[in-house]
Amino acid sequence: MDLIKEAEELLGKCMELAVSSITEDGYPRICVLVKVRAEGCKTIYFATGTSSKKVAHYKANPKAGVTFYNQFDSVAMLGKMSVLTDKAEKDSFWQDWMAPHFPDGGKDDPEFAVICFNAEEATIYIKHHFETVKL
Repeated sequence: MDLIKEAEELLGKCMELAVSSITEDGYPRICVLVKVRAEGCKTIYFATGTSSKKVAHYKANPKAGVTFYNQFDSVAMLGKMSVLTDKAEKDSFWQDWMAPHFPDGGKDDPEFAVICFNAEEATIYIKHHFETVKL
């Protein structure tokens, strides 16, 4: 069984993912974000607010975790989160459902931020198979 392929298929079924950052005090802070794009299961993009705590956390410490699941299958990943700064790149992630979250100009709203998770390791449990892999 190719667990990475299975993990990619599972990610395709999941819209909301649990995302963690590290606080100023060294504690994990977990929130749920909507996935806006994924490249396999190694690179995942999310939209969030520029002034959010998580963006400040990632700027100070890029270490991050992302978890997704469906019923009994799950993937927990460790990696690094970056904040995209290129406007054209950020604009390519804009989706109409985001408009209520960024009412001051949509993709031109200064609050519109895109963060990118790059996985380094995944712990995968799918169809009773368990493995931790480097990505």
